[in-house]
Amino acid sequence: MCLFCPPFDPAAPTAHGPWSARRAFLLSAAAATAVAAAPPALAQVDVGSSSGLRNLVPADTLENAATQQYSQLLAQARAQKALAPDSHPQLQRLRAIGQRLVPFAAQWNPRARDWRWEVNLIGSKQINAFCMPGGKIAFYTGILDQLKL
Repeated sequence: MCLFCPPFDPAAPTAHGPWSARRAFLLSAAAATAVAAAPPALAQVDVGSSSGLRNLVPADTLENAATQQYSQLLAQARAQKALAPDSHPQLQRLRAIGQRLVPFAAQWNPRARDWRWEVNLIGSKQINAFCMPGGKIAFYTGILDQLKL
């Protein structure tokens, strides 16, 4: 969105100001160029080779430490009654998204096939989400609220 464009409101009638035609033209030109020049999706991501630092700490050690730390985080959230129950609609949605994404993780890290993936939601105004080694994922409600997800 530029300084001249009003915020998008899907319920509002279409604006016919002087910038509407120009914006439509630019968007359609950009979309046409992107479609014409777009290679396959996987070819668009070049993550490079693995870092040599990857070998400093054995993967098992790192994954076990992450699992312990994640368990402590969940215990603290549970004690503060901030851990979303399994029936929470936002948590169910996050887990459904995770189930669709997890099968693709193994192409970047073959160990991911054997991970016990977990997705949890923690009630906090903090704008944060993360994935730890071993497939431990946490979202804070603050990020969902702020982004209106």
